[in-house]
Order: sequence, then C-alpha cells, then structure tokens
Amino acid sequence: SCCKIILFFAISTTAQIQEKENCLIDSSAQVHEKEHRQHDTPLDLSDIYEYYDCDAIYEKESLIHSKETWIKLRETYVSVVGESESNIGDPAANFNGFGNVPYFVKRSFVEGRGIFAGGDISKGTLLYDSSRSAHFKDEYSFRKFMLELDDASLVCDVLVWSYTIDFKDSWRIVTDLDEGSFCNNGRGEGNMGYLPVSFEQERPRKNGMRPFFALRDIKEGEEILCNYGEFIGGIYLNL
Repeated sequence: SCCKIILFFAISTTAQIQEKENCLIDSSAQVHEKEHRQHDTPLDLSDIYEYYDCDAIYEKESLIHSKETWIKLRETYVSVVGESESNIGDPAANFNGFGNVPYFVKRSFVEGRGIFAGGDISKGTLLYDSSRSAHFKDEYSFRKFMLELDDASLVCDVLVWSYTIDFKDSWRIVTDLDEGSFCNNGRGEGNMGYLPVSFEQERPRKNGMRPFFALRDIKEGEEILCNYGEFIGGIYLNL
C-alpha cells in the first residue's frame, strides 16, 4: 500500500513527553528479552525503523495478509492497550470496516498492495466505517504495540499505515487493522472519501470517525483510492 505519512509524538503534552523520556527503554532488550526490560536507552520511532531495517523490508514485495495475520495484529493491540481501552471489538470476530462492500486485495499499479472493487459500486455507497481502526492515546502504547508484534514485516507495515487524527479533545494515533490499510492515495483524485454529513443518515459513527463513501460510480475491478489529505493530520517524522 502507498505510504501514509509517518507520525511523530503528535499527541503528548511537554510534560507527558518528559515523563516518558524519563522511562528509557533499551531497544534490544525490548525486542529480544521482553520479560527483562532495561531502561537505559531512548527508544523512538526512528530506532524501531532502523532496528527492523525497514528500508530493506520496503524493497521486498509486500505481503497480502491472511485473516490470521489480521487477527494477530488486533489481538496484539488489545493485549497492549487492554480490553477496556480497545475500540475495535472482538479481535477474532469476522467483520471489518468494509461491511458488505464487495472488494478484493491484489498488487496495485499505484503502489504495493491495493483494494479493488469486487463488483460495481454506486456513488454514495458506504464503503468503509473504520470499525477496525485502532486508536492509540499515546506514543508509548503505539511503540509498545510494534515491539510486541516483533515481526519486521508487520512492524514496518504499521509504520507506514498509521496516521494521526485530532479528535478535538485529544490527538490519537490510528492504525487500520484490516484491509483498509491497503488503500492507496488517489492524491486528490480518489474515489472513496467523505461526503456531506447528511449522507451519514442514521448510521452511527464508528470510533468517532467519519465514514467513507463512494465519491462516484466505481466499476468492478477498479482500484478503490483514498485521499490521504482528508483524514490525516498532526506532526510527522519522515524516517
């Protein structure tokens, strides 16, 4: 999938950042000896990126993940933030943000993996409701999520899938833990995006996020493309 902008400490106050900086983590111990955490070396997103050699990972053909892999990602998220803080429902349940929309995933001419219409889709159809979009309330839990995955391919995927959203009361890091992460950037010409609030009708927003609709008729086999500029925000780090 096309690289979403990599985020960096978008949601913490100075005091929160200082508090977390006082709890330093040794990256090697975090990855290889999680039961013996050491607190003597700073760990940030660039450390994780370099440790897992994401440059090399991105040069390889990216994987199209199985149902089991998505469940692993969601279960790891729940284990890190706790059931009471999780916003994605049962991690093993058979649903995702696309609902009943026909789609499939394959290699994309735009970049990497992509989402394609499995049938004709009419303009105004609800395409994606973000019901599997995991929220991280701070960068510490986001980093911990990646380290608990401890899988170079998945960690590097998460780094390019994730984005930040201003929920008015706070910034949150968001990672779509379903095939929504494979939505490539239409760069202003996407066919999936926001419509006026009136189109939401009586559909409740999932996870406080606006739903995405078909902006025009989409033909079977056509790639479904997002407009990243619609929903990303915050302060970013290009690794």
